Amino acid sequence: MKVIDLSQRTPAWHQWRIAGVTASEAPIIMGRSPYKTPWRLWAEKTGFVLPEDLSNNPNVLRGIRLEPQARRAFENAHNDFLLPLCAEADHNAIFRASFDGINDAGEPVELKCPCQSVFEDVQAHREQSEAYQLYWVQVQHQILVANSTRGWLVFYFEDQLIEFEIQRDAAFLTELQETALQFWELVQTKKEPSKCPEQDCFVPKGEAQYRWTSLSRQYCSAHSEVVRLENHIKSLKEEMREAQSKLVAMMGNYAHADYAGVKLSRYMMAGTVDYKQLATDKLGELDEQVLAAYRKAPQERLRISTNKPEQPVETPIKISLEQENLVLPGDSPSSFYF
Repeated sequence: MKVIDLSQRTPAWHQWRIAGVTASEAPIIMGRSPYKTPWRLWAEKTGFVLPEDLSNNPNVLRGIRLEPQARRAFENAHNDFLLPLCAEADHNAIFRASFDGINDAGEPVELKCPCQSVFEDVQAHREQSEAYQLYWVQVQHQILVANSTRGWLVFYFEDQLIEFEIQRDAAFLTELQETALQFWELVQTKKEPSKCPEQDCFVPKGEAQYRWTSLSRQYCSAHSEVVRLENHIKSLKEEMREAQSKLVAMMGNYAHADYAGVKLSRYMMAGTVDYKQLATDKLGELDEQVLAAYRKAPQERLRISTNKPEQPVETPIKISLEQENLVLPGDSPSSFYF
């Protein structure tokens, strides 16, 4: 491999990553990432959308903070030394990797510092865990770049290490290279790959752009008016509550009042039943398998947001990160990347 003299997470490093296919992008290109699609990665590399800003992502910050500890823990466990570096494959510079560490044998060591729930899932399910399945692809890409016979996938949490020795999978690497080169050709030619309707963002084309823009302006205008009216209603309700409180105080011990257009009655009402707590107390904790038998059919929901009123809606040629997430198929957990 060809070592590249770069410091990770610098502007030069980001530019270098854009100009090739990196190990962390391998699961995406192979369609194995639940968090990003090939189309989204293509759009980022071609400048169609901005890359996601992960600088304040707590998972990323945790990984950056704990990576040195994880590296030392692995070094101590193996009496070895890990050298973090950036490199390109000898046979094709398109294939790139930013290694958490290369050991004395020239093998890549990928360090992950996940949250507790992900770490425990890896402990329980080992090679069948979602995290292992995702990062196995990344390590295979690193093995390709390093031209090694094996690599290491290491999970670190509170001084605990879970290590996986990963052997080079020649058949998979052949498939990975073919798929990556096809993807890179799409990047170079700016030819759009197929989208995933469940994850990727719909972008209107041609005349549909003008139709979408017209409808979006109609929606935003109505939304702005609704917000104005809701704020006015909120203010009026506050006035009503203030007047009501004073009227009740004037009633003293009386239960009823009817004067000058306002009729007031005070009465007691039975409290509501906490059915969730009732079920827990009487039946104990119910797991998802039990609840599934009583769960009703899923319903499609729509979540939509608008730009701030002072920001006019432009003709959508390129989409921003906020626009891409206008409509989602449903709530999903946060990424456990890094």
